[in-house]
Amino acid sequence: MKDLGIIFNQLVDFIRIYPPLHALILVLLSFICAKIVDVIFISFLSKIVGKTNTEIDDKIVNIIHKPIYYSLLFIGLTLSIGVFTTNATVISASTALFKTLAILLWSFALFRVFFEIISWYSSSTTDNKKLLSKKVIPLFDNLGKIIIFSGAIYFIMLSWGINPVGWLASAGVLGIMLG
Repeated sequence: MKDLGIIFNQLVDFIRIYPPLHALILVLLSFICAKIVDVIFISFLSKIVGKTNTEIDDKIVNIIHKPIYYSLLFIGLTLSIGVFTTNATVISASTALFKTLAILLWSFALFRVFFEIISWYSSSTTDNKKLLSKKVIPLFDNLGKIIIFSGAIYFIMLSWGINPVGWLASAGVLGIMLG
């Protein structure tokens, strides 16, 4: 057992000597870990939502499947770039890029989830009355898209180190002027 520990320590020391090899191993482990966590998480959620009467929750689980996988993958890729290079600009830019991609993935997923919920809610009936009229669906759809898009822009600005306070202040002034 002690021999196995010594061999493992020698292997780790060897990998640390070669940063490209270390980074490559981290990339491979990122793919593997993201897939394992994704499969476990999605199968767990699928079992839970499979017990319900509606299909909306099944659709939501299918929609969030990709963002979960890619978010975990981007975390691992960010770590591997930190091992591969010590250049602060490269690390900062790649981290911001991965954060932006994750924000975009989650934003598109939220768009789809929001649309599925609005569609489901409008088709639900209670005492032969629609809970949400087909005429107001475009209103809620556009309102949801504006909120999700604005939130995505806000978080993308934060991920690149841009202070969004000026943008928020100008949006408030614009709202007062138009209102």
